[in-house]
Amino acid sequence: MRQPRVRSRAESVEKINFSAFLIFRIIAESLFFGIAQPVNATILPTMKTTFFSAALILFVGCTTPKDETTPKDETAPKYELSERAEQEMLKNFAKHYNLHHRFALQRDREISTYYGVLGIPQMVLIDQKGNVRMIKVGSGEQNARDLENLTRELLGLTSLKEPADEHDKTTTKSLADSRNILRNNPNDLNAYNDYMRSFSAQFYSLLNNDSNKAETLVNQEKEFIDSLEKPSDEKVNFTYQRLLYTPTNYRTLIKVETSSLDELKIDLESNPGSSTARRLYQMKVSREIPSSLIYNTPAAAEKKVQAEKKFLESIRSKVTEQIKDPDSIEKVTASINSLIERYLGGIERRIASAKRHEELLTKGKIMPLPDLDWVNGSAMTDEDLKGKVVLLDFWAVWCGPCIATIPHLRDWHENYSDKGLEVIGVTSYYKRYDWQDGKLVRLEAPKPAK
Repeated sequence: MRQPRVRSRAESVEKINFSAFLIFRIIAESLFFGIAQPVNATILPTMKTTFFSAALILFVGCTTPKDETTPKDETAPKYELSERAEQEMLKNFAKHYNLHHRFALQRDREISTYYGVLGIPQMVLIDQKGNVRMIKVGSGEQNARDLENLTRELLGLTSLKEPADEHDKTTTKSLADSRNILRNNPNDLNAYNDYMRSFSAQFYSLLNNDSNKAETLVNQEKEFIDSLEKPSDEKVNFTYQRLLYTPTNYRTLIKVETSSLDELKIDLESNPGSSTARRLYQMKVSREIPSSLIYNTPAAAEKKVQAEKKFLESIRSKVTEQIKDPDSIEKVTASINSLIERYLGGIERRIASAKRHEELLTKGKIMPLPDLDWVNGSAMTDEDLKGKVVLLDFWAVWCGPCIATIPHLRDWHENYSDKGLEVIGVTSYYKRYDWQDGKLVRLEAPKPAK
């Protein structure tokens, strides 16, 4: 019998569909200048150098998937973990990261639904009287400081001092220096990364102030990129291929920055079959309905979404009048449906989550503990939590930003558990992730024989 293949996370990254990655990057980078930090749910850090990874989280990373209930018996396929094996995996995971707070697994997502969990990590801070006091989404350092300061306040401790602005301390090589280093070291991955950071920093600085200068910079750097020697190292070549598309991506961002939403809607209305027109429209809408609007004033965001849905429905109704080829009609209609149902629908789900957060922060109470599978130690009860400050951490082993919060969770448990803080990590059964040889791996189903 053929054994299922185990693929490491690093291998999974190398297998990403490249063209899909490029499309994502254009959309993700377009959000850079449209997203501000929301009051109750900061998603993106302020530093430009961390924006791209944060955008990845927002689009394709840590949104909670649909419930994947594991069979309760032990007959799961070998490429799927049984519940018992998944609990053991979490114990090994916690041991590796030296985590000592409590962990629990949920089956029906009842507790996630109650607390409006859509993206992870989401942390919910509850005071000694059972009132929901703070909700934070994402792994930003500002989120961590806000949570810790409120925790200290609830425990009767003084607030922490604000740290110095780390962004001011970071040093980025000048574009000219990074260009010269890359030209002389075509197989050095660090040289590529330094150049891309320098190029990105200068581009966004110009884009926010003078789009003409930004375009001049892009043209200048395209000449340099085209002159580069193709690297012989296979891993470096992947980054090189990404770099080749960067000028095109940045020109797209300039187009979005210099066009109004109405102008892009006119383009799409006159040519609904154009994938470029649809993409530019989507990117501009992302700027018009940023996370700051969704989480600070969800009602206003909802109004904008409804307006865009009506516009797209109008476009869809006219497709058969503008396009005669049946196959093209089907494809264009499917694309517009995707914009309505998946893209705008995704924003609507975030708005619903934000509204639930508003309710909880206004009058929300701690939810009585449902039936959870406790990984380390005996099952906790509502009585165990009475009179304590409770921090619920909704997370998953596969979520990079969740892993980024681990140092904070470890510190908070060590520093405040004896003062009245109870940290509880809540995750779900995903069946496909195991801890092997000191690292997390995804179990792959065996491919059928040809």
